[in-house]
Amino acid sequence: MSIESNNQTTVSQKNSTAPVKSKAKQVAAIICLVLLAALYLMTLVFAIFKFPGSDKLLIACIAGTIILPVLAWAFIWLYGKMTHKKTIATVFPDAPSDEEVLEARIYQAEADAAAKNEK
Repeated sequence: MSIESNNQTTVSQKNSTAPVKSKAKQVAAIICLVLLAALYLMTLVFAIFKFPGSDKLLIACIAGTIILPVLAWAFIWLYGKMTHKKTIATVFPDAPSDEEVLEARIYQAEADAAAKNEK
């Protein structure tokens, strides 16, 4: 009976932490979208209205519009590399991982050695 209660506690603990991670990702994504939308809006405003320094602000907004998504992709890609997980920024998502390639090579070498010993 105590084993069942421990299993239920473990399952409930896992379930309680999973939505928090997903919620944090959603909040971060919404913040990024709001920032990009604000950049687009500011770019439009700075392009239409003329006031002192608007040309420099326009250039900064255009640069931010290009640089922010590239930086976001780089951070996601780096996270995937550091955790050895495939992410939306993975360059070749269908390619086998280095560990899978190494295991296949070891298996092939063992099979070749076994075939050589049989002869």
